[in-house]
Amino acid sequence: MLLNNVFIKTFKRSPIGSFLGGLSKFTAVDIAESVLKEMDNGEPDYFLLGCVLSAGLGQSPSRQVLGRLGLWDTPSHHINKVCGSGMQAVIDGALRINASYNHHVVCGGMESMSNAPYLAMKARQGYRSGHSEFIDHIMYDGLEDQACLSYGETRRGVMGCFAEEIAKEYGLTKNELHDYVFEGLSHFQKHVDDHRDAIVPIGGLDTDEQPSKVKPEKFAGLPTPFLKDGVVTPASASGLCDGAAFIELSCEETHFQIKGYVNVCVRPQDFLKAPILAIEKLVYELSWDINSVDVFEINEAFAVLPVIAMKELRIPRSKINPWGGACILGHPIGMSGARIIITLLQIMQKNHLRRGIASLCIGSGEGIAIAIEQI
Repeated sequence: MLLNNVFIKTFKRSPIGSFLGGLSKFTAVDIAESVLKEMDNGEPDYFLLGCVLSAGLGQSPSRQVLGRLGLWDTPSHHINKVCGSGMQAVIDGALRINASYNHHVVCGGMESMSNAPYLAMKARQGYRSGHSEFIDHIMYDGLEDQACLSYGETRRGVMGCFAEEIAKEYGLTKNELHDYVFEGLSHFQKHVDDHRDAIVPIGGLDTDEQPSKVKPEKFAGLPTPFLKDGVVTPASASGLCDGAAFIELSCEETHFQIKGYVNVCVRPQDFLKAPILAIEKLVYELSWDINSVDVFEINEAFAVLPVIAMKELRIPRSKINPWGGACILGHPIGMSGARIIITLLQIMQKNHLRRGIASLCIGSGEGIAIAIEQI
């Protein structure tokens, strides 16, 4: 869908904290509050919040965040679109402005994977006898595909297993994926300070924590946890992390304009292919040429995605995630959709680029993409 008169005013994010790391003592609401306090948004007329792992956060996380800021008169809602949550929040905000429902919207996403609880699914009925189990909220509600059971699968789909299937389809090797990740680490290291320009320090952490834990010398010996003799390792999969990112939208003209977005659907098993279709559809609807897009931020749920995107869309490596992606930075699932938009904006701003597209794969078989132009 094409959009008119939707502009980006400001944006900020937290550092991305490692799992059980530097942000783990803060709830997702705490992290979101810290970021938004530094944005000086005034009083928006709507607030949209993406968050996937909301069990245990309490009633209405979006209202909690607003309450911390004293914005009780601002209406809001909470969005769960798995990894696309943060981006869908931005899209929904853009749609509200495009339709003249609102003029000043703050939107984005948050996640504290470190604080996601375990679930006792049968506790209400009572555990009568025998063994019982706790369900990991991260896996069950975030990283395992329940929808595939309706598509003839005999198991819930762990996303990494689907990544292995797609890697096999494209003939990808472990070394090919590791080479991509190693290059991403080099890109990140060159742009640490650039990332930091958008970061609000929290709890003494002022830069992304996960990259310091990446050890390329250990890549060769890493296991393939999703498939014996597979190709996807912990290095070529994004890490569980914590963080929040927010973007302020307005109908008043600024240097960045949201030009359009698309959502697409595929079989749950093919979720990593969905961003490719989303980008193709978005470029077509905008009457752009793929070569006219200066930079792409494509979320690295697995390195498989950007590698096959380069092959299918014939995009040079220099245009995809040039400051490093989620295999290096980490992937707080409710935050990432907004985070990659912020990184895209930073890259465009610093390098005076005109056109950019950000896109994510989404568990259950969806893809999402947004196009931004610098005026």
